Amino acid sequence: MVEEVYKNIWKIEVPLPKSPLKFLNAYVIVGDKKNLLIDTGFNRQECKDALSQGLEKIGISMDNTDIFVTHLHSDHSGLVSDFIKKGRRVYCSKKDALDINTLRDFNSWKNKFIGAEKLGFPENLDEYFDRHPGFKFNNTHDIEFSYVEDAEIIQIGEYSLQCIFTPGHTKGIMCLYEKNHRLLFSGDHILERITPNISVWSMENNALNDYINSLEKIKKLNVDKVFPSHRKLFDHCHRRIDELLDHHRERIVEVEEILSKKSLQSPYEIASQMKWDIKFTNWDDLPHVQRWFATGEAMAHLVYLYNLRKISLSDNKYYEFSNFY
Repeated sequence: MVEEVYKNIWKIEVPLPKSPLKFLNAYVIVGDKKNLLIDTGFNRQECKDALSQGLEKIGISMDNTDIFVTHLHSDHSGLVSDFIKKGRRVYCSKKDALDINTLRDFNSWKNKFIGAEKLGFPENLDEYFDRHPGFKFNNTHDIEFSYVEDAEIIQIGEYSLQCIFTPGHTKGIMCLYEKNHRLLFSGDHILERITPNISVWSMENNALNDYINSLEKIKKLNVDKVFPSHRKLFDHCHRRIDELLDHHRERIVEVEEILSKKSLQSPYEIASQMKWDIKFTNWDDLPHVQRWFATGEAMAHLVYLYNLRKISLSDNKYYEFSNFY
């Protein structure tokens, strides 16, 4: 589907085969001298065909189109190396841009998750790495990025797009905000009816705390319309932020209750007892990749609670409810 969703702003639905996300919303802002493509889709033929056909229907060429990558995940960045043309820019935060290029190498990809073996996975982690779409559908070669900073402005036609640094979903994820039109291109930071995955693999990264702070940062902006990377566009930005904050408060209570019933549990064990909005009979029936994401999210809540001194850590592997805060 290709449609104009606002004046000179188009949405291209790029299919994401075998992903519960179903499709990516790639946005094209058409300007008088140059255009901007926001995100691309997986490095898969189905995605490439949909994006190419969408650009053709809009009537623009990549010859005068820059690309903005909201964050490193390959459903957003995987086709950049196929679509960028000589002399055009690829905007991205430095943190995620460096990871996009580095993680094309399988060993670098595995090294990114050093510490994951301590989270209680019973299987060989190579199975998770091999099947992870983040590695399978990445770019074919390195990209020369134009790094953007928080509050930097990208001008496309009548739109002044402010880069907003919103770490949490990744360390370098960015939104784009148009103050005059009160528009927000939220990437995966804020989605309607989907809770963005916040995962960590070590005690050093308190991503959930970053995410909560980033939600509060966006809440200070005047936003009339949100253009998310997945599912429907919506106009209740502040209400959705409150819903996401409530969700994580409920998750925190859930993790505390699981630990209060049985001491010394691994993140994998805790994740297996949490409620997930995915249809499956039991935890072992859940696909490898979904168990990977669930365990990373459980870990994010454990790190958050640990930094609040609500739980304690034993042998850097098992967690217990402490209630000594």
